[in-house]
Amino acid sequence: ESMLTGIEATGTLRTAKHAWHGGISGLRNSHYQYGYDHAAMPGYTPPQQVLTGVRVQAGTENTTENEWGIRYQPQISASYFSGSRIDGEQQIAVQAPFSKDIDSSIRVHIGISGSYTGLQIAGTSAGAGMFALHPGVSFRRDFFRGHIYISPTIGNGGNAYILPDIMASAQVSRFTIKGGWKALLHQNSYERFFLRNPFISPAGINMLVSQYRTDEVYGDAQSNIGNNILVSGRVSWWQFRNMPLFINAPGDRKQFDIITDPKINAISLQANVRYQVARTFALGLSGSWFNYYNSTVTHVWHEPGMQLKADFQYRPLPDLTITAYMMAVDQIYATDITGRAVKLKAIMDLGCGAEYNIIPRLSVFLNINNLLNNSYQRWHYYPAYGFNIYGGLRLKF
Repeated sequence: ESMLTGIEATGTLRTAKHAWHGGISGLRNSHYQYGYDHAAMPGYTPPQQVLTGVRVQAGTENTTENEWGIRYQPQISASYFSGSRIDGEQQIAVQAPFSKDIDSSIRVHIGISGSYTGLQIAGTSAGAGMFALHPGVSFRRDFFRGHIYISPTIGNGGNAYILPDIMASAQVSRFTIKGGWKALLHQNSYERFFLRNPFISPAGINMLVSQYRTDEVYGDAQSNIGNNILVSGRVSWWQFRNMPLFINAPGDRKQFDIITDPKINAISLQANVRYQVARTFALGLSGSWFNYYNSTVTHVWHEPGMQLKADFQYRPLPDLTITAYMMAVDQIYATDITGRAVKLKAIMDLGCGAEYNIIPRLSVFLNINNLLNNSYQRWHYYPAYGFNIYGGLRLKF
C-alpha cells in the first residue's frame, strides 16, 4: 500500500518596478515495505515509512532597470519534514544573484548562495551547510555566446572547493555547437533520499546530510531538420566524488543502506529526436548510456547504465488529448541475500492515457500503465506494479 498526497500554491504580485513571487507546498507520502512471502509469514504487518513536510519560498526581481542598471533576483526557501524514521529535518536556502550590462554583448555577474540542513534521529543531531560566491561574465555577439563562472565554495567541515561553470556555443549553419565544464556541490538530505527511494534505512545520520561533488566536461550539438524535427546529442566525461549509492542492507534486504564512493568516473552519451506539428501531434525519442569506471565498489549500485524513453501525443479534437509512452531501463546492479552482485532484469514499460476537457478548467483523465504486465524491479526485492489503470478529475483554478 502507498499513498502520495500533496498540495501546492504559488503566486506572483506585480508592482511598478518588481515582481514578487511566493509559494507554499506540503506533502505526506506513505509507503509500506512489500514483496514479502505472506504464506511463510502469516499475519505479518510490513513496516510503514512516512514522510510529512511543508516548504515555503519567496523571492523578488526587478522588472525595470534601476539607476545603476543592475538586475537582481534574491530568493529564499525553508522547509520542515518529519517521518516515521526521523524526528525532524530543517532546510533553509538563500541565493541572491546580481548582474549588470557592460555593453550590448558583455554582462558581468556576482552572487551569493548558502544553505543549511539539520537532521534529528532518535535524539541524535547532525547538520551540514555550504556558502558560495558566484562571480562571472557572460557574452553574446552574432552567432557566439558563452559564460564563465568560477565559484569559490565552503562546504561541510570547512572544506573548500572551486566550482567552474564554463560554456561556449556557436551557431554554424543549422547547427548549434556547445562545449563546457560544469561543477556542482550537492547537498544531501533525508527528504531527497526518501523521495527517490522510500525504503532507505536511517542508519548513518551523517551520511544522510553529506555532500558530494560532480564535474561534467561536455560537448553537444543541436539542429533543426525542416520546421518540425529537432535533433540533439551530447557526449560527457563525468567525475563523481563521494557519490551516494543505494545498496540492500545486510540484515534486512527490504531496506537500503546509503554508501559513498570516493571517486567514480563515467563516459555518457545522450541523444534526442523530436517531431512536432504545432500542438496537434508530437513524437519524441531520447536515450542515455553511462559507462562507469575507476570506482572502488564492484558496481555503481542501482544506477542505470542505459535508459531509453519514447513519448507520443495526439489531439484529434481541440478538447481531447491522447498520449502514450515507452520506457526501457537496463544495466542496474544490486546485491542478493548472500551479498553477491546481481544484474536486475531489464525494465520494459508501455502505457497510454487520454484527457478530455469537459468545460474550461475541468477535465477528466484516464491512464493505463504497464500494458505488457511485465515483472521487473527498479529497487531490488521490490517488484513493480503489474498492469494498472486509474483515472480522475483535474481542476485548474
